[in-house]
Amino acid sequence: MSRKAKKKQFNWTVFRRKFLRAYIELNDLGKAIKAAGSKCSTEASCQSLGSQILKEIKENASFEEIMEEAGLDVFSIVGTAKAGVEATQVNLFQNKKTGEITEYHVPDWGARARFVDIIMKLRGGYPKNQMELPFEVQDGRVMITAEFASNATEEAA
Repeated sequence: MSRKAKKKQFNWTVFRRKFLRAYIELNDLGKAIKAAGSKCSTEASCQSLGSQILKEIKENASFEEIMEEAGLDVFSIVGTAKAGVEATQVNLFQNKKTGEITEYHVPDWGARARFVDIIMKLRGGYPKNQMELPFEVQDGRVMITAEFASNATEEAA
C-alpha cells in the first residue's frame, strides 16, 4: 500500500514526538531513545527500540506528518524561502591608512538564485519534459530545422 493511499493519521504519542525530534537533532538511535525518556538497560536495547520506533514512523507516518513533527510546517518553509530570496552577504574592507573597518551589505546573488530555483521547482515552474529540437550542422553552424506554431501561422497568413 502506498503512503498516499493511507487514510488514517499516524498516532503521534508524546514519546514518539520526543524521539523523532531527538533523533533529528542527535542522529543516534540510542541517544534519541534516552532523550525521549526511555529507561533502556543496555546500549543494544536502546538501539533496538530506537530502530523499531523509527521503522514504525517510516512505515506509517506520511512525509508531511514527519516534516510537521520536525518543525518544518508550510509557514517555516515559506519563511526560510523568503529569507533566502532576500539573502545578503557582508563584505568587510579595511582602510590601509587608518585601519578603520567598513562593512557593506550586498545582495548574495548566488544564494538568491538557488532559492528561486528551489521555489520554481516546488511550484512546478519548470517543464517536466525537455523539448528536443531537430537540428543540422551547416558550415560549422548549428541550424534548428523545426517549425514552430507561431512561425507556421504567420507564414500561412
